[in-house]
Amino acid sequence: MTTVSGWLFASARGWAAFWFFVTPLPMLTSGNPALVKTLNGWHQIFMWALSVVAGLHVTAALVHLFYYRDGVRWRMLPGRSGT
Repeated sequence: MTTVSGWLFASARGWAAFWFFVTPLPMLTSGNPALVKTLNGWHQIFMWALSVVAGLHVTAALVHLFYYRDGVRWRMLPGRSGT
């Protein structure tokens, strides 16, 4: 959702968005100050939610690595068994 809301926000602002800096993406909306403010708010909410989830994921990985020492990190590698 963060990517789509960013694309919508950029379109509403009149900014060009590119797919991997090569192919331009189509404009999804037209400029409307109220829409820009709303989309900016939604984009920031999604950005913070993604940051919190990523932080929790890293924290859980570190807890498994240093506290539980249960080998979860090694079991995720290709070719490793689940034992």
